[in-house]
Order: sequence, then structure tokens, then C-alpha cells
Amino acid sequence: LCVTFPVALFAFLWRNRSILVLPSFHAKYGILYEHLKPPMWWWQVWMIGRRTILIGLAVAFSHDHPTRMAALSIGFLVVFLVHLAAKPFNRKADNALETLSLCTLSIVAFSQASFGHISLWVTIVVIGVGILLGVAAVQGLVHRVVRRLWRMCVNSQGGKPPEEDEWSSINDGEREGDTTPGILPLAQQKRMCW
Repeated sequence: LCVTFPVALFAFLWRNRSILVLPSFHAKYGILYEHLKPPMWWWQVWMIGRRTILIGLAVAFSHDHPTRMAALSIGFLVVFLVHLAAKPFNRKADNALETLSLCTLSIVAFSQASFGHISLWVTIVVIGVGILLGVAAVQGLVHRVVRRLWRMCVNSQGGKPPEEDEWSSINDGEREGDTTPGILPLAQQKRMCW
């Protein structure tokens, strides 16, 4: 049963790989592949398969903790390296977050296999660093989204987005022909969305 679903899903996508982009097919099944780069349509099957394999390793070596953790460490490392080589997602942020997640899992599994009794502290530190890196990645993502919305807003009003050196002057209101600090010229105000 664990192997049947990924194999059936792969067979279904393989058989329909030439029509993945058709709107009617995409409307029904796009959730399986729309977040992936076009040649990586099969990655969802890999994600399900790798979970099955890692769970199988954990169950197979359940009687021997050091061997189980060593097998999981190798398994997570292989999954991490395959992801680094493929970078399957359309968005860079998704690839970065998945890389961070897999790296954290690899480090935690390795620390438990190697250090035993101090692995709890290593795990706590790794999770803390992972959370900090995740927050930094999300903040970078939020910055890019806000900047893109700003550009779309300005472009929808018929203007052009400000150049890099103009960002600070927009806040200060010190533009050519403007004598009042903090106030934009009327022409600039009309181009802005708010």
C-alpha cells in the first residue's frame, strides 16, 4: 500500500505529461505540479517516496537506536543532496526553505547518531538556528513582495517605479522643484496608489 500510491501517481503523471499545461487538466490536477519547474513534474512523487523510505528505515532499525539514527542520517543526507542538485520549486524562497528544512533534519539525525546523551542540546540549538534562518528568509520574502506590490501599484497608475537612489528622497520629499520638506510634488502624488 505504501508503494502503490506513489507508483500510481507517477504512472498517472507520466501518462499525461504532454497535457499538464492544458487549462482543463491543470484545473483538476495542477495542485500536484504547479509549484514545480516544468521538467520536475514528478517531484511530488519523489517527496512521497522519500518519506516512505525514511519511515521504512526508522521501522527496520527500530530495535537498534544507533544503527537507526545512522541509517536516517545517511538517508536525510542523500535527500538533502538530491534537493540541492535539483532545486525543483519555481520560487527561490521555496527552494531555500526546503533546503533549510532538510539541512536541519540531517543535522538533528546526525547529532542523535553521534552524540547520544547531548543530542537534546544540539537539537535545541539546531532548531533555534533554523527558526532564526527561517524568520530571516521570510523577512526577505516579505520585503520582495512589498517591493513588487509597490512597483505594480505605481505601474498601474501610469508612472514608473522610483530608481534605487530615489527611495530615500520619496520619504523625505526632497525632490527637484520641491521646497517643502516631507511633501511630494503634485505630479508624483498622482502617480502613487494611496
